[in-house]
Amino acid sequence: YYNSLIGKIGAESKETQTNYEHSSAMIAQMEKYRDSVSGVSLDEEMVNLVKFQHAYDAAAKLISTIDELLNTVISMV
Repeated sequence: YYNSLIGKIGAESKETQTNYEHSSAMIAQMEKYRDSVSGVSLDEEMVNLVKFQHAYDAAAKLISTIDELLNTVISMV
């Protein structure tokens, strides 16, 4: 009986260890995938920053031109 019990415990221990290693590998793989999906690309962020800066510059130039036009119209009156 004792040998049978020891054998069972050994087999279950080995199965538990195998399951643990498999689960650990799966968790590491999931974390790697999550990081790749949710990570920030610095190149992409820089491209967006440059785009927004150009849009801001264009809007500022438009407002400046409108201001000059209004000043010209007001001075004509």
